[in-house]
Amino acid sequence: MDVKTTFLNGDLEEEIYLTQLEGCVVPGQENKVCKLLKSLYGLKQAPKQWHEKLDNVLLCDGFLPNDVDKCVYSKSENGECVIMCLYADDMLIFGTCIDIVSRTKLFLGSNFEMKDMREANVILGFRIIRKGDSILLSQEQYIEKLLRRFGYYEFKPVSTPYDVNSKLMKIRGEFVSQPQYVHIIGNLLHLMSFSRPDIAYAVCRLGRYTQCPNQEHWHALARLMKYLRGSMDYAIEYSGFLVVLEGYNDANWISD
Repeated sequence: MDVKTTFLNGDLEEEIYLTQLEGCVVPGQENKVCKLLKSLYGLKQAPKQWHEKLDNVLLCDGFLPNDVDKCVYSKSENGECVIMCLYADDMLIFGTCIDIVSRTKLFLGSNFEMKDMREANVILGFRIIRKGDSILLSQEQYIEKLLRRFGYYEFKPVSTPYDVNSKLMKIRGEFVSQPQYVHIIGNLLHLMSFSRPDIAYAVCRLGRYTQCPNQEHWHALARLMKYLRGSMDYAIEYSGFLVVLEGYNDANWISD
C-alpha cells in the first residue's frame, strides 16, 4: 500500500510560522505571517512527525514494533499473524492468511488516505518472483540501471567476479576518477548487502582503495561489472520451512 501525501499526516509539536506565499499576499496585511497547523513537505521534522503519527496508530491497534528494526511491525490475533514493513510512504504487508491482511488494509485505509497497490511485484528496487512454494528476490532491474549508468552494459560477461591473481595495493600519487569509483562502490555495497553475497569479497576488496584508485583498481572493478552483466538474473530463493537455515559460499573464489 502507498500513503498519499504522506508527510501532511504528521502533527506538529512546535509553533511554526511562515511568510505569506508569493501571489497570495493579502493587501494591507503584508507584514502578517501564517501559523502552520499541520506538518508540511520541506520541514526537517516532517518525516519524524509522520512516523510518530503512524506508530501511535499501529500501537493502539495492537501492533508491536520489531526490536531490531523499528520500521517492522507485527500483530497476532486468533492464531493468525500479520507483518508490516514500512519505508517512508510504502508499506509491504504479509500474513498467514489473506483475511488478516485484508483487515489490516481496511484499518489503515480508515486512518489515512491510501492507495492499494495489490499483490507486490516490485518494491524498493526488488522484484518478487513466485515459483511454486518458493519466493525469489531479484535486483535485476537495479543491476541493469547500474551497468547502463556507468557504461558497462555492452561489455562481454565473465564467469567470476574477481581475478585471484590480481594483487591490488594502495598507491601514492595520482589517482584515476576517484569520485566515480566511490559512487560505483557505494552502489555495489547496497547490492551486496541485500541480494548478492556472491560479490561480497570482491566489493570489500575493491572498497579498500576508494581514496586512491589507479588503473589496476579500475580494471578489477570492470571485471566485477562484467560478472554482474552475466549474472543479472541471479536471485535469492526462499523455500520450505526448514528448522535450520544453511548457506554455502566460496567467499574469496579460492584465492586463499
